[in-house]
Amino acid sequence: TPVKVALSEKARLPPAEAMRLEAPPDDGAFSWLGLTRIHAIALRMALRNLLRRPARTLFTTLGVSFAVVLALAPAFILAETTEVEARVQEVRRFGLRAVPRLPQPEAWLDRLRAVPGVTRVEGLLELPVDVTVGGETLSSYVLGLPDEARLLALPVPSPGGALLARGLPGTTGALRLRGPLGQLELSAAGEVDYPLGRPVVLRLSDAQRLLAAPAVLTEVFQTLLGVSLPGIEEPVTTALLTVDPARREEVGSALRARSEVGRVDDREVEREDLGRVFRLTRAFIGVIEAFALLLGLALLYNTVVVTALERRRELATLRMLGFTSGEVGRLFVLEGLVMALLGLVPAVPLALWVGKLAMRDFEDFLPGGVGLHLGSVAWVALGVVLIVLLAAWPVVRDLARLDLAEVVRERD
Repeated sequence: TPVKVALSEKARLPPAEAMRLEAPPDDGAFSWLGLTRIHAIALRMALRNLLRRPARTLFTTLGVSFAVVLALAPAFILAETTEVEARVQEVRRFGLRAVPRLPQPEAWLDRLRAVPGVTRVEGLLELPVDVTVGGETLSSYVLGLPDEARLLALPVPSPGGALLARGLPGTTGALRLRGPLGQLELSAAGEVDYPLGRPVVLRLSDAQRLLAAPAVLTEVFQTLLGVSLPGIEEPVTTALLTVDPARREEVGSALRARSEVGRVDDREVEREDLGRVFRLTRAFIGVIEAFALLLGLALLYNTVVVTALERRRELATLRMLGFTSGEVGRLFVLEGLVMALLGLVPAVPLALWVGKLAMRDFEDFLPGGVGLHLGSVAWVALGVVLIVLLAAWPVVRDLARLDLAEVVRERD
């Protein structure tokens, strides 16, 4: 009969299984961890176990915070350098850069265009200046761009306007530039993302006014000497060139042979040099990241193992009450995750502060400074979760091998 069948099935149940209470409905917030029968109780047990040894929990959490800061601060710097590397490739579109020994008139660019193999030439004006903006005066340099600049992919401001690179104070309002010969009163028209530097971007015609002789000095020469003050008509200090790739070496040699040219930079060589610097940076930061994760693993593993040894009888009792080794192991995982979370929360702002502090003397390398990158936080958080799982795995493995009766009979 159905009753006899049911009684027969119950009689074959192991005692621990027969004593196990019916599982509550799976509606808890921790069901995603697989804690279907101890979901609400699990968190309370984990917190109770952490509060049993508050000093140990505190120092372990501080150690995890230190490991996360050690991993996250370099990760923020790495994210910024990766963005700078990509921005350099995006902005610098020239093949060669010729720098004359002295400022040259714009007519000099026509002579460079006549060099065989040159396909395009654009002139720039780069000058050191003192910038007064937002009530603050600092040293920077001017980058004067021609009206249709293509070889530096930057916006060209309107006449009388200036674009301030990231990292310079103030992006609107009046600013004053004091150059080698003259000074300008301009209006800040916004911000420009320029990698590896913090220039003030001007229209070339505006920048050239900084090399014009002062009107008073011109009048003195005219009055006393009866001659005009000599000057350079529409000066430029740099020429950017695109060349036929097959003739790049030939064009470079021809430019270096010119007496007025002081230096010729090859963009391909520059790209390779920057690439080596960025690769070395990534490798160094990768070593720091690995060391930080190993430090976190050692801290959590030590805490989990010591806690497991202290609670052998309690764990064995839970097993005898019907908890599986996996369910008990999830308690350790949850305790580790709680400690990791407690360490992660303060570590994020601290890591950002450490990153800013470490790069404060490298403003030209990272003009925008070090910012918060959620992707880096997510990767480091994932690494923390993985080391929690690795730290708890030996305990879960050993739980399955416990001699429950022998452990329960042990005396403290």
